[in-house]
Amino acid sequence: WLRPGPERARAIALADALIAAIPQCLCGKKNAGARWQNADFFTGAPDLVAAIDRLQIESLNLPREPLMEHLRIVRSSSSWRLP
Repeated sequence: WLRPGPERARAIALADALIAAIPQCLCGKKNAGARWQNADFFTGAPDLVAAIDRLQIESLNLPREPLMEHLRIVRSSSSWRLP
């Protein structure tokens, strides 16, 4: 979204909302004894994640539903989710 327009404005608004959601999405993660914080947007802000997905798919002029379903399947994998 390099050119000004409605998609760019929506993308910027969604990015601002995602940044604002960071505090509610923070969670701890432990791996090999190391512990750190990360943001789990899939659990903490699923509506924002879905809105960003829809915007990206629409900007590519692709059919929304099969792709949204594939994203849901991929993200349900444990490798995409934090404990």
